[in-house]
Amino acid sequence: MSLNFRYTGKENTKTWTKYDWQTYNMLVWATMSVDLNALTEKNIYEFVRRFNINNFYDETFELKDGTTHRCRVQIKVKDIRKFVGLKTNASNLTANQWAIKHFGNKASDEYCFSKFTINNGYRERQD
Repeated sequence: MSLNFRYTGKENTKTWTKYDWQTYNMLVWATMSVDLNALTEKNIYEFVRRFNINNFYDETFELKDGTTHRCRVQIKVKDIRKFVGLKTNASNLTANQWAIKHFGNKASDEYCFSKFTINNGYRERQD
């Protein structure tokens, strides 16, 4: 099945930079991993939490930094707020459904996410 997407937000895409388009492209593909089919004001914090947890565990998200090297991506709410309005045909799971899918049957919102704290807008693991 193909991944279909569209942007229905308030930003004028004609003013986006190359970096904005790269970020948008990355977010389109990320909707499949975070299992949220839209980026809204209501779910933006959950989107960031799932994205950063995925990145912490398996480092699946990478972007080119300019043209010289690749780096791990950590996102903050302020970095992706301009992309609110992104919609795709990816699946849409609750936090518990997503945790069980990625961490197994013993996973729950409390079990998986309680080990993370917010530090400067990033989720960090407390071990």
